[in-house]
Amino acid sequence: MSGLLIRISASVAGASIGAFCLRMVDPSLLSRIAPFLLIGVACFFLLSRNHIGVKRPPAIGNAAFAALACLPIGFYDGFFGPGTGSMYAAAFVLLLGRELRSATADTKILNCAGSVVAALIFIPSGLIVWPAALAMALGGMIGGQIGARLALRWGAPLIRRMLVLISIALAIRLLIQQYHLGWLSN
Repeated sequence: MSGLLIRISASVAGASIGAFCLRMVDPSLLSRIAPFLLIGVACFFLLSRNHIGVKRPPAIGNAAFAALACLPIGFYDGFFGPGTGSMYAAAFVLLLGRELRSATADTKILNCAGSVVAALIFIPSGLIVWPAALAMALGGMIGGQIGARLALRWGAPLIRRMLVLISIALAIRLLIQQYHLGWLSN
């Protein structure tokens, strides 16, 4: 099995487990942890500017990457979701030695696969708010197209800056939601 198929399989398995767990467990624990994971991802990209534009030898093989990165990040995607792409990108750079542009391309595939599987699990249970889901899907497709064009034109430095900015913005938004910091949202 090719490396991409192994990664997709692990991501889909993780997202499936995460989506099933979400139906049985209160997601508040993960929602408290997620902002700090995103801040960690932002710090990684902020501090690793010398490593993200250059391909390096992988620290682990494809099977280990699938087990150590794709499965747990896929679980996070199926269970909670926000920031999944940033986490995949960091894992590709850190563990597989990928340069950020190619890491971002594979990130999109894994994120999409996990999201589709989670959606298929949630549809029968009536847990999907369709107007919000469709708006998010449309925004994701438009953003993906714009992001891909910008990445091809401006490369890893732009992707790095955007990952840092988006990870921090999303972490702040999640912290505001989690801790009801209304005074910050005015």
